[in-house]
Amino acid sequence: ADATRDIEGQRPEFRPKRAPLPAMIQPEAAPAAGVLPPIPIYVIHASFMTERRASITEQLGRFALPFEFVSGNEPGAFDPELVQTYIDQSGRQPVGVRSCFLKHVTTFETIRMRRQEEALILEDDVLLEPDFAERLDAVRREAHGLPPPRPLQLGAANNRYTPPHLL
Repeated sequence: ADATRDIEGQRPEFRPKRAPLPAMIQPEAAPAAGVLPPIPIYVIHASFMTERRASITEQLGRFALPFEFVSGNEPGAFDPELVQTYIDQSGRQPVGVRSCFLKHVTTFETIRMRRQEEALILEDDVLLEPDFAERLDAVRREAHGLPPPRPLQLGAANNRYTPPHLL
């Protein structure tokens, strides 16, 4: 069975950045030794980059992890309400950066609407290590010892580019 789904231009009831967010679901205690519940995984995706879609599908498939692609808000087809609320109107940001950013906003709104206490957001050019699933499980177990919300940053966040031949 295909473990992927697309969130294409589906934006849950959008709320401007100043709107109050609902209280998060009360967390369940992490199992001491058992398996953690599946984590929702969202993949930020530029729909015209088919080699990236194939790469991340294959990589997450190795770990049997279901995920959803987040596309839409492609260059030239931005949601005007999101642009007005979140994008610097000076035009200094490259169109690809704006597109990626708006997909992240859409993802955060989806997580909020679904009242998901935790989620993993990846971009479609990520390269997952062979022990990714074990490391993710270890990070999640440690995070479950913290009070919610538990925002986690996995990665360098240093704007590195992954050349297509490495995907």
